[in-house]
Amino acid sequence: MQKKVLCPIINKEILFDECFDCAMVAEGAPKWTGIKQIVENPEFEKQCMNCPNHLD
Repeated sequence: MQKKVLCPIINKEILFDECFDCAMVAEGAPKWTGIKQIVENPEFEKQCMNCPNHLD
């Protein structure tokens, strides 16, 4: 079973791998690599970079 994390941007559990993909978008990867519902949020990058689940 894959690890899940609570995404505060959409208030839902997502797979860790999906969280990682969205974090990579926040750091400059193409938006198509992340979850559409998350990366289309206008505050997404700021929220993601400050999220307790964000890995440095």
